[in-house]
Amino acid sequence: MGRVGAADAPAASVSGMGERRGSKRGGLAFAVALVMMLSGCSLVGDGRQVWDILQEESEQKDALTAAVDELRALEGVESAHTRFRADGPGGDEAGITVVAKQGTATPQLAAITAVAHEVLAGEKLVAAVPLFTLEIEGSGTFTQQAFGLSEDQLATEITYWRAAEDAVGAGLSLTLVENGAEPEYRREFRTPEDGDGQHLIDQFIANYAELQRVPDRSTAPGWWLLPGLGIQQELPNAGLVSLLDRIRSVIPLRDLTRIPVSPPMDYEFPEGALVSWNQWQPDTPESPRVDVVQNEYRQSDWTSVLEAAAITATVPHASFSYHANDVNGERDFRFFTRPCEGFIDVKEDDGTLVEALAQAGTTLPPGGGPGACSPTPPA
Repeated sequence: MGRVGAADAPAASVSGMGERRGSKRGGLAFAVALVMMLSGCSLVGDGRQVWDILQEESEQKDALTAAVDELRALEGVESAHTRFRADGPGGDEAGITVVAKQGTATPQLAAITAVAHEVLAGEKLVAAVPLFTLEIEGSGTFTQQAFGLSEDQLATEITYWRAAEDAVGAGLSLTLVENGAEPEYRREFRTPEDGDGQHLIDQFIANYAELQRVPDRSTAPGWWLLPGLGIQQELPNAGLVSLLDRIRSVIPLRDLTRIPVSPPMDYEFPEGALVSWNQWQPDTPESPRVDVVQNEYRQSDWTSVLEAAAITATVPHASFSYHANDVNGERDFRFFTRPCEGFIDVKEDDGTLVEALAQAGTTLPPGGGPGACSPTPPA
């Protein structure tokens, strides 16, 4: 996720560090305009266009400066900074970062967010790519990349985020991103950039019942990506979290929250188990998945893989997969525990896993079997 923060220039100097990093268009426009003025040329044609660019950038910077000055005067604000970059990869980039004091009340956080939202979604910055980040000292981070929200929707998201943190007992990172469909945005919950992922998942499991009791008035889908856990759409019942807790007792959890945006070719991806749940249709049965991934197929992992598979085999409507790279290529061991109404893909390793489970005393429920089930999409 993109993030602007302490390394960026403060609003009192919007012509400083942020611009020096890469304002190619702005610097070129200024140079061209200066040459034209010194040579006595009139600002017509390309010269007029250059001048308009300079004016547009100046107005955007002025709007950011005014907003940050207003933010710094608000109760609960520890610091506020702005960043403007002309001609970024997606166009002009306009960012505001606010650090709020620990203990700042939720209504005040909503008021802070509303001020930033008003300017970043306003007419003066309509041509820029906006980004707002709200950090709370000793807690989580709120990042806004989607700006097609009303003030009430924004306040609802801030309220739920803070209540969810209180329920879990740990900081959470919440990002609002554009959805490309109705509703216009979705919510992504993750481990804060500087947070302790192991502590967060411990707290999430221990306090999941409290989290379920938090009123959620948002109409946007929520995605959760925590160490060993992936959830899309609504929070599932406690059975999924119980499954996660049992799985992590026999095999380490796979943490996908720290993977670089552009990992190098020799990057070694995290190993371990990921428990996920996805409900696309309200009347679709909950279908948890357990995926164990190892970078290398090792006989020493087989016992823990079988234990994780045996745990999953007792869960209705579940599926399991174990993926590892072998000298002869990729190996996948899979099964499902529900009757499959659709296509079943079965490979040799799938049968090997189910046979090993049976020899250890675990049989699949009626309707379950080796392979991967691809259900027929609803009409």
